[in-house]
Amino acid sequence: MNPPLRAAIEAFLISAIIMVIGCTDRDTTSGNAAGDSDVDESTENTTEIIDDEAGFHISVSLSPVISTAVIVTWTFNKGTVSGGAVAFGPDAQYGYAAPSDTKDADHKTILLGMKPDSTVHFRIVANAEGRTYRSGDHTVKTGRLAAGLPSKTVSNLQPNALEGGYLVTCSFGGDYAFILDADGDYVWWYNPSGDINDWVRARLTADGKSMLIANGNVPGPDNGTLVKVSMDGMEETVYPLSSRHHDVTVLPDSDVIVYFEYEESGKGRCDRLMEMHPDGSTREVFKVRDHFPQYTTGSEWCHSNAVSYVPREDAYYLSVLDFNAVLKIDRETGELLWVFGGDDSDFPGVSWNAQHQHHVLEDSILIFNNRGSEANSGFNTPSRALEFSLDETKMTASQIWEYDSGTLNSMAMGDVKRMPNGNTLVVFSTSGVLQEVDAEGELLREISFGAGGAVGYIEWREKLYGPPEEYL
Repeated sequence: MNPPLRAAIEAFLISAIIMVIGCTDRDTTSGNAAGDSDVDESTENTTEIIDDEAGFHISVSLSPVISTAVIVTWTFNKGTVSGGAVAFGPDAQYGYAAPSDTKDADHKTILLGMKPDSTVHFRIVANAEGRTYRSGDHTVKTGRLAAGLPSKTVSNLQPNALEGGYLVTCSFGGDYAFILDADGDYVWWYNPSGDINDWVRARLTADGKSMLIANGNVPGPDNGTLVKVSMDGMEETVYPLSSRHHDVTVLPDSDVIVYFEYEESGKGRCDRLMEMHPDGSTREVFKVRDHFPQYTTGSEWCHSNAVSYVPREDAYYLSVLDFNAVLKIDRETGELLWVFGGDDSDFPGVSWNAQHQHHVLEDSILIFNNRGSEANSGFNTPSRALEFSLDETKMTASQIWEYDSGTLNSMAMGDVKRMPNGNTLVVFSTSGVLQEVDAEGELLREISFGAGGAVGYIEWREKLYGPPEEYL
């Protein structure tokens, strides 16, 4: 590759990362021969790399908490840095890029997504005073897989038809939140402190620098737990939200965390939708009880179990199990815009029995239906993924797609996501099975965690840096 072309590619790499749109660095020049390791997994102390010719001083180590999280810090002595990144991957072609924090004097960078017990190649790319500088190629070996992660079986039936990317989830009834790569291999994991083991949601924060891990809090209240941990596992925050339960989501381009919680007073245990802002203050957006006074109260008569935010609509979607319905709520005003499903539906002619997660698409909505369509369907009824078209002008809806494995059931939890290539990810949580199917419902891949390996809700990510993609 000629120098001007290489410089142009690397300059694009930096600018793209600064804009947080991701990139792939395919520079094949390497400084070390493949297999030469600067840092070994057995090395406890940080390794220093002096690259005087290129102007870099590099420190590299493995996180003592997550052995696949590689921590790289670096300084540059040939000018003021205006942007930087670490290109990395399993070989000297790299293929991944991690943005460096230019506000930090040491430009701390965490390399994510690499497999355990494997060699990682990396090089620093920096913009300084109108020029692009790069270090030599260096290597580090990641550590071993953590003990205690659930065993799994990955069956790739049609590998070329899979979407790829990363799956972010957790052990429902186990200890860990974790990330699987495109091969279904563990590449990140974290076991929060304390003795909570009913995690149901793991998802990255809007800036991609931390993971949120939420428990189910069933039956609750007064034992809700929400944990925020940095992606190197070194900084953990536990939020005092004792009545929070089930799901949590984030607003893009902000540090606002969205959740729902049991009311602190009133008959029965109803829910209210909440926002928590960076200063710790909270705002009540919506209270379910206020909009459905016609129902008799019970122990948990308006049990909510999933929430999502749709930026293009500035609206929340709240799944309420006992109503067999999903509610659409204006984020700014808290107005109930409509009810989809159940006895109070604004869209007549469609129904199902019990739902958990959902995925709002451009003109339709996916629902994970736990127990079929009949009111008396039991917990042994096969669960389904349903898609309904929605016309919000005419207020009409119709079922346009369905996937039923024929045998798998999720008596609680359950998730469904449409991926960018048109495949659908269906999560049978309590059965411990993830399936990716195509538009015709043909099974492309199955990841099974076996007996006792229940999994929580899922987040699909194309990359592990920056804000989540709003895919349709």
